[in-house]
Amino acid sequence: MKAVGSGTQKVEQELKALFPDTAVLRMDADTVAASGGHEAMLRRFRDEQIPILLGTQMVTKGLDFPSVTLVGVLDADMSLYVDNFRAAETTFSLITQVVGRSGRGADSGCAMIQTMTPEHPVLQLAARQDYDAFYDMELQMRKLRSCPPFSDLFTITVAGLEERDLIQASVRLRDALAANLQKEPYCRAPAQLLGPAPASPRAGRPRQLFLPLSADARVQKYRAHPPSACLCARGVLQRPAKQGPDRPDRYQFV
Repeated sequence: MKAVGSGTQKVEQELKALFPDTAVLRMDADTVAASGGHEAMLRRFRDEQIPILLGTQMVTKGLDFPSVTLVGVLDADMSLYVDNFRAAETTFSLITQVVGRSGRGADSGCAMIQTMTPEHPVLQLAARQDYDAFYDMELQMRKLRSCPPFSDLFTITVAGLEERDLIQASVRLRDALAANLQKEPYCRAPAQLLGPAPASPRAGRPRQLFLPLSADARVQKYRAHPPSACLCARGVLQRPAKQGPDRPDRYQFV
């Protein structure tokens, strides 16, 4: 069994079947590129008074149309269960932004959220737009899981052509990393090494993930001088240009 969702094109077909006499404007990467840009489509939605605007996450932020009185979120669960410690924060932010798009004029608004887990606390708090309660809950969860801002988190991605060889190489890399973390200067404070664990393929190549966690100054030494075990993987160690206090460092072996 495989978890799947409905793309915007499929949803557009369903809407047109349900409302054959109602115009639908689809806004996603394909239609935006073909129509002259994001702003051009929003002007069309406003000027032509199109009743239904269907889109991806790009329609959730900063839109102010007083005539919009109903908004909906499809498959709200999908962003909750991705392999990122910020999944709950991202989902909460997305839903609260969508809810805020309706009822901005004289008429009251309504928001509908489609979900397989309506009792989930993140969805419940997002529906109520209870920012303070979500902040308190999320902070406790991150502390329990040793996630930022309570620790520094690295993501090491190992990719290869053959899955069996990739798993064997990932296990060897894990053992070497674990051994290095017991040596100077990395042994001066506790650290966790999670993985390897399967990750979604990219460009047809299977991948494995590691998550080293550390809560002290040793992280700065790790950034400046990665353990020699990191160099045992075949390829080049890459780092992103953009980093932040709550953004995990991403090391990728290619």
